[in-house]
Amino acid sequence: MALSIKEKMASVALASKEHLREIRSEAFLKACCEALKSRVDFSLDLEFKGPLLDDNGIYLFWVKIPARLAEHEKALDHVLKVWDGERERLGVSKYPKVVRKRARETLLSHVENEWVPLYIGKTENLAKRVAEHIDLLSDKATYSMKLRASRDLFSKHKWEFAVATISFGKLGDAYYLCDIVESELRKRLKPVIGKQ
Repeated sequence: MALSIKEKMASVALASKEHLREIRSEAFLKACCEALKSRVDFSLDLEFKGPLLDDNGIYLFWVKIPARLAEHEKALDHVLKVWDGERERLGVSKYPKVVRKRARETLLSHVENEWVPLYIGKTENLAKRVAEHIDLLSDKATYSMKLRASRDLFSKHKWEFAVATISFGKLGDAYYLCDIVESELRKRLKPVIGKQ
């Protein structure tokens, strides 16, 4: 019987560094990508009550932009205008910006009105970090997306959001494994915003 993602991470955490290649394996990363397709849609008008744990893990926010933006260059211009331009004018600070090259590539690979990977991250506490990305106010110093702070803007442009998570349990000193998995998944999923 195959190990779950959580069990695989626990076994690698206990193993020597030679076993790190297991979490970089095609099979493991493919399982992680599949797990991140299990999205929980949420409304910025309602309190988020996703089934999240306070475990270490990876989270991926998804966005769906309107079908009328099917032309990819227009979609990129729209994302740049809304995410980096209009949010800044609203006074939102310390949030991840659009990575143009990756955003262009990602938008080209998705068909119209489809969920697009927006932002990937790792955390020691999935429930807390996801809530920060959704609920923090625009002036808070914590670096996060602060989605609810721009609720009216996103509503005006008909953007929809969803989030998916992978729990790794409590890794303790092996938390560095989350860095490795996050980096590998970023290369595969190419989220529109976030680290270069």
